[in-house]
Amino acid sequence: MTPPRLLALTTSREEGGAETHLRVTLAEVAARGYEVHVALPGGLAGTARLREDLRAGGLRVHALALGRPTRSRAGAYFAIATDAATTLAMIARVRPDAVLVNLPTPEASPGALLACALARVRTTAIFHLVRSDLRVTPMRRRMYRALARSRQSWVCVSQDNRATLAAGFGVAPERIAVVRNGAAHAPQAAGGREAVLGTLGIAADAVLVLTTGRLGEQKGHRLIVAALPRLVALEERLVFVWAGDGPLRAELTDAVSGLGLERHVRVLGRRDDVPALLAAADLFLMPSRDEGAPLALIEAMLAGVPALVSDVGALTEIIEDGRNGLVFQSGDPDALVAALARALGHPDDLAQMASRAREQAQAELTLERMLERLMPHVLPSGGPGP
Repeated sequence: MTPPRLLALTTSREEGGAETHLRVTLAEVAARGYEVHVALPGGLAGTARLREDLRAGGLRVHALALGRPTRSRAGAYFAIATDAATTLAMIARVRPDAVLVNLPTPEASPGALLACALARVRTTAIFHLVRSDLRVTPMRRRMYRALARSRQSWVCVSQDNRATLAAGFGVAPERIAVVRNGAAHAPQAAGGREAVLGTLGIAADAVLVLTTGRLGEQKGHRLIVAALPRLVALEERLVFVWAGDGPLRAELTDAVSGLGLERHVRVLGRRDDVPALLAAADLFLMPSRDEGAPLALIEAMLAGVPALVSDVGALTEIIEDGRNGLVFQSGDPDALVAALARALGHPDDLAQMASRAREQAQAELTLERMLERLMPHVLPSGGPGP
């Protein structure tokens, strides 16, 4: 008997939360007996590992140039038409029973969504990060309204993202489902805190403040640099550890050097040992300018690390100031300094907040819970089963 097929389309060009989400979702689809095909832009260094992981998981990977950047209105129309044509050709080639469109940003490839509607194939589109400044042209808004009447299921990862997307697309919020991200319980890190600190060349009595995420505009690392002299004045033992890479790495490193505070910052690049870093961390800091429902925060909560987050996107849906973490105003160095001072000055309260956050994540934000909620949207009747 021929197994049912799912075709996953993504515009991914670099590693991030959307790509992690894609991995675990497709692994679950495959476990339910589907033959899984994945089409993504080929030959890009930023997604080489993603392609390798998908192939290693037994999935069939295809090259498909979706979501190419454009700078003009005419170029945008051409991109929609081109994406639609190439997506229709891929659908005809694979002949899927269902399609999953994984969109790191909401307007990454409207042409792919259009093609799925034209092909009349069951489609689920997952919108991972809907920026607060989303702007949609009138022409595209009319197209999205038409697509909303098709067989497509649209999913956002937070209530905030859903509200912004609905307003931008001109559709009712009820048309869009919300399935929050979930993370797996991290394995116990070998060696413990002392081993991690020793490897990083950090003193055993340091106060380690961990930030995980891409070194780009969205993640807000510049705010840490702007506040850094005042932050280390609060506590001389503070060391800010950044796990992640991106286009701002050189700029951020130079800025820290210019302040003469290199010993208070470690820029690690991309890491595969985040559970170990979390086990060594005293605080988790997320100063983002926009967010969906970040896996990095959920992983920190599951690890029991107290969280300090900015007041953007879904962060305040997950963290309530003073109950399960601390919240400060995005982009405000004074607010960040005040939040860290509050954390350092009330360690017992902070420990209770971290405990509540862990309980919340274990109840609501696990990988198993996410997949349980997501699969009915992705597969007909949830799939054929294991």
